[in-house]
Amino acid sequence: MRQRAKSLIPFLVLALAFGLAPLRCRGATNAPVFHASLLLALQAAAESDSLTLVVFHSQGSAASKKLLTQTIRSQEFAAQAGDVQVVELDVDLSPTTAREFREREVPAAVLLSPNGKVRSRRTGYFATAELMLWLRTARDQLRSGTWNGLESGE
Repeated sequence: MRQRAKSLIPFLVLALAFGLAPLRCRGATNAPVFHASLLLALQAAAESDSLTLVVFHSQGSAASKKLLTQTIRSQEFAAQAGDVQVVELDVDLSPTTAREFREREVPAAVLLSPNGKVRSRRTGYFATAELMLWLRTARDQLRSGTWNGLESGE
């Protein structure tokens, strides 16, 4: 087993040298990670320097169910989303958090920067392709420093 591991070292060095293997920051997964709470998602985002996607939904909302099943939990999202922390919050079980984010409609999605600032919002159902574009645009703007999104509490 040690011999096999040693034989991989030259390949890994070359892969890193030629950019074939992405360098990721500590905690980065290059895939969406679902969290049981907003606090856990924010901690992971700070550690991995990634966005947080907060999805507000309600069990009684058909549009919420459609967004969760066809977009957020889809294989397409899992395969294409990249490093993003995701938390699904039921507004009936987390009314205080929904009020803090000023969410009055479901479904709703909020993108937070790695430092927890609200940067963008969407309401209603949207397809996975729209979500991918939204995430890509947010990452590009964050990287370039041109993100003129919202601040917390706005």
